[in-house]
Amino acid sequence: MSAPMEGTVLPPYAERIFRWRTATVVSALLALWVTMAETDRLIAGAVPAGSGASRTAGGLQGLEAGQRVDSWTLWRGLDTVQAAELGRYLQMYAVADALFALGYFSLLWRVLHRFRWLRALVLVVLGCELGESVALAHLSTHFQSAGTALALAVLAYAKWASLALLGISVLYYRVLRRWLALRQRRTRQAVLLQRLSLAAVLGVAAMALLPIPGVSDQLPDAQRPWAADGLASPHWWMAFVVVLVGAAGLFVLGRRRSELAWALHVTQVPKPPAVVRWWLYGPALLVAGLVLAALTGHLPQPPGPWILAALAIPAVVMVLSLCLRNKYPSQQPTPWPLDVARAVEAWRCGDVLACSFAVVSGMALVRSFTGPVVLGLANGGPAPYGWSGLFLAFGWLVVLGAFYATALLLRGTWQAMTTGLSGLLDPTTPSSSAAIKASRASLLLAAVVLAFLLAAPAETTRFLGVPATAVVSVLAWTVVVGFLVVELQQQRAIWIFEKLGLRANPIVSLVLLTLAVTSLGGGDPRIHAVREAAGEPARAARPAVQDYVDQWLSANAGCSVEVATAEGTATVRPVVFVAAEGGGIRAAAWAVAALDKLGEIPCGSESVILSSGISGGSLGLVVTQLYGGGNEDPVDVVARLAGPEALAAGVAGALVGDLVAGGTDVLVGTGPATDTGAAWQDRAAAMERAWERAAGRLVEPWEAADPGNGRTGALVLNSTASGIGCRLLISQIDLSGASRTQTGYEAQDAVPRSESCREGATPLSIDLLAPDACPLRLSWSTASLLSARFPIISPAGRIPYRHNGDCGPAHAYQAIDGGYSEGSGLGTLHDLWPVFQAALRSRNSEAAAGQPFLMPVFLFLQNSIGADVVAGPPELAGELAVPLVGISAKNLQSDATSWMQRLDAGSDVCAPASVRCLAARAAFTGSLGGSSVRVAPATRPALDPPLGWTLSPLSQERLRQAMDAEAACPSSGGECPAFARLLNALRG
Repeated sequence: MSAPMEGTVLPPYAERIFRWRTATVVSALLALWVTMAETDRLIAGAVPAGSGASRTAGGLQGLEAGQRVDSWTLWRGLDTVQAAELGRYLQMYAVADALFALGYFSLLWRVLHRFRWLRALVLVVLGCELGESVALAHLSTHFQSAGTALALAVLAYAKWASLALLGISVLYYRVLRRWLALRQRRTRQAVLLQRLSLAAVLGVAAMALLPIPGVSDQLPDAQRPWAADGLASPHWWMAFVVVLVGAAGLFVLGRRRSELAWALHVTQVPKPPAVVRWWLYGPALLVAGLVLAALTGHLPQPPGPWILAALAIPAVVMVLSLCLRNKYPSQQPTPWPLDVARAVEAWRCGDVLACSFAVVSGMALVRSFTGPVVLGLANGGPAPYGWSGLFLAFGWLVVLGAFYATALLLRGTWQAMTTGLSGLLDPTTPSSSAAIKASRASLLLAAVVLAFLLAAPAETTRFLGVPATAVVSVLAWTVVVGFLVVELQQQRAIWIFEKLGLRANPIVSLVLLTLAVTSLGGGDPRIHAVREAAGEPARAARPAVQDYVDQWLSANAGCSVEVATAEGTATVRPVVFVAAEGGGIRAAAWAVAALDKLGEIPCGSESVILSSGISGGSLGLVVTQLYGGGNEDPVDVVARLAGPEALAAGVAGALVGDLVAGGTDVLVGTGPATDTGAAWQDRAAAMERAWERAAGRLVEPWEAADPGNGRTGALVLNSTASGIGCRLLISQIDLSGASRTQTGYEAQDAVPRSESCREGATPLSIDLLAPDACPLRLSWSTASLLSARFPIISPAGRIPYRHNGDCGPAHAYQAIDGGYSEGSGLGTLHDLWPVFQAALRSRNSEAAAGQPFLMPVFLFLQNSIGADVVAGPPELAGELAVPLVGISAKNLQSDATSWMQRLDAGSDVCAPASVRCLAARAAFTGSLGGSSVRVAPATRPALDPPLGWTLSPLSQERLRQAMDAEAACPSSGGECPAFARLLNALRG
């Protein structure tokens, strides 16, 4: 490393500040772990046809390595092309695993090499690790090598045994125990002092790095579109600038916090008494924001009563302290012992966390682009979107070089930091007036950023993009809170806290207390009230179920299919019931694609009588109903909805707009203009408006069922009432006559019917549009999102219910994602099926010779990956563990498969004596494999679309390919998917 500037004399502790190797190795290990996890997800996608089993490379090296030896037998069932592709994934995994082993070996060796026994164990662990990698690389092209597979399992067990023995042996040595205890104490003390920076780093890491399928895939998938434009992508540059500025800001914050550590543990400078005026900081910001919002037309409603709580907490602290300070004068706390090492550790911790902010962002690139690059390499061509490799390389450059570059910068600028910038960046020097001005400038910048996110979230987030919006929101709040923490750190705790024995003011705890108090009882009901639609629906009166069935059958009479039976040729009229599983925009895209395939067939476009949707599945059903058969392709509409705008608006609302409203009861208006200014809209409303900009018809009012619509039939969207757990149904048909009140339950006068779903038309459900419900005027977008309010991105919506005959905000359901009660949509179909079954059976019993028999088909649109993978029976558990293992058994009984089996078992719509009907039913369902048809993406090595509200082009292409595969029989002559058989049957 280069020497510092000539003439600079470094203090003894400086080399500790400049250290970079350990942090770099740890960062590389984390990035390698992410790389292996992403590669292993591709390996898990290699499922031989008909096997229903999935295996991972991690399982071959884990504690169940012996049970996973059969993986190689399973993988021999892959065809030649698939096996070669899997082999390349395994080879890349083996390389990453070997590098990972060398990395953590270097850390262990540096600490333990002086101890002969521990040195030997470390070498054994390394040998086992490298042996595993070699065996895995060999097996990648020799699946049949049983001896090598067994050796791999033995090496895995030897590795874990050696690591366990190493851990026990380390504790045997007193010097190591003392060293570990000292490091743990020093790290805990330093991290506690720098907790604001730690929170910022962990917040970004949690959003970007956890390699868990589903929600945690959202941010990486939001970054992958950068590869389409490369370095010309504006959102890439915004994220780059935000990370750079954020790391610099955290560096300054860390140095200012380290100034406190130096004053406490080295110079031991006495602290002056607390200055009360600083406790006006929060109320002053709040009042200034109120005035600014009012002057700019962004305060459509006066603040609610909860603003008093936000103002009362600092006021109580001030008043009590003013009353106490004369009776109990402030006293200088007992000085801390002289401890230069502790101060230096806090100093270094701040620098490391600032650099870690950039490193975590580099790891986010590694996670986002490892999959595309590995896919491209394994398939023998360039990675999808050629820029993916560049972004991946840049991520690794940041991971490997950030700490070294920071050390070079610190060494080269040491003199400048300890002279001209000493009052700002040198913790050994008290803050100068320039430092105070810089802090206030950073506060002003953070306030401006938050103001833009508050007042113009749509425009600001469209400019920033999803990743930059998330990062800049976290950073802005860190600066706002950090400013007050830094300004108060050189004073004693205010009197009330001093008398409680605290040395510092609990600023962060008070902020959290304010948020907790203002949310008691659900907080201000205005914040998350559901939007009301403008205009009148084309069809306001919902038809009763029986009337709707008759009208639908009359309006959609053009679909019939001939089937061969033992009695001769029979005609069948398919009647399709659709259930669209939840899953965010992925579910919407999947539902639209499936119904588009169905609608391409004349018979299919007249075959759907009822559709039940959850979350994004509801949005897909709505888009199909509004745009299906029109001038605009529903698939193109959903592609627009899958853009980043809605998610960015939700992120900004969650981290800024709704946070301010919930904590202060100040509703900053950002919606359509009203007489009192811009209307208030929470993050759910912001997402709805983003959808409406992408698909204009979503702004139209929700309307009753159109019996002539055979593409989706009547829609029933499912939400959940948090707390009471009931399903909330938004239905286009009147459900009051769907079924009788459940037998075995007697209504209790103590619990009104509106507050319980134990009695009603459908089991444990509430019809939100029932005649006796509170009036609810919904747009299509609002109705869709009511079914899809998955915290944290979208909040629980407030829907009033009648209490003693009145409708008011004090008595309301908190509507959350329908998947909380039942995630497939099949449960609602099952509950509504009896009345439809009776109607179809009645029609079939009256069918004259030659007339078609009505046959139900339950079409389940499952967008989640892995439906073709069936978990094998687990190993027998110990007696004490059996109760814990058995807890999950109840989940299987409400699984989608169990609902499909129930629907299939109860699908008979023929009179017992109707031989012709029974024969037609047997022939028709026999061609489909039953009355229930599942449409789900087949498991294969690919980038799985995330569970969220934006989809990259890669994810959209993955869904398109999966749907094409489900809708066609394989050219190789294998078994046709169930959906392809249904489409073929509808074609006749």
